Amino acid sequence: MLFKKYEDHFVFDFGMNRDVAKHILRTYGTTGHRVLLLGQQEGLNERLIEEKPFLKAEVIYAIRHEMAVKPNDVVCRRCPVSFVDTKAAEEILPKVVDIFAKELKWDNKRKEAELKEAI
Repeated sequence: MLFKKYEDHFVFDFGMNRDVAKHILRTYGTTGHRVLLLGQQEGLNERLIEEKPFLKAEVIYAIRHEMAVKPNDVVCRRCPVSFVDTKAAEEILPKVVDIFAKELKWDNKRKEAELKEAI
């Protein structure tokens, strides 16, 4: 019952689609509220790729709260899209790298190196 209330909270209060709400709840439990709140504050509560429930907010949350230091930390471990769909993982990697670069103040050379390493 509690999980259904949180799922509804994510849908109605944060405007998430039901599949995203379920993913956030399964992945983060009640901490998902913090992920979505951070995403709302940063304007990152949008999908990394349309067909999957993974959010840009999860990337910034992983950097700030889960000690993610490389894009693969997110793509392979936090939002394990690389295990579900390798093509989708390749598609979202540049977006993940961009979020890392902005947050960690990487220059273009570092961005290119991180992207190359991740692929």
